[in-house]
Amino acid sequence: MMSLLSDIVHSQRKVDKTSVLRLVASELRNQHIFGDSIKCRHLETWSSAILKFFDLIGGFMLAVTCMGRICNVSHNVQEKL
Repeated sequence: MMSLLSDIVHSQRKVDKTSVLRLVASELRNQHIFGDSIKCRHLETWSSAILKFFDLIGGFMLAVTCMGRICNVSHNVQEKL
C-alpha cells in the first residue's frame, strides 16, 4: 500500500498501519473524484501549523468540489462529531 502514496507522504519516521490506510484511502478518493486533472499532491497532508491554527480557533477544514462532494476533511473534525 505504501507504493500508492506519493513521495511527499513518505517520511523518515515509522508510519503506523492506521495512518497508511487513511492516507491510501484519501489518495484513492482524490483519484476517483479528480481523475487525471489533479496535479497537486499536497491534499493528502496537513501541515502542523494549519492543524495548530484549527485547534486554536476550534475549527476544522472541509474541502468540497463544485458538485458538492466532500473530497477532504481535516483530522480534527472528529472532535466536533
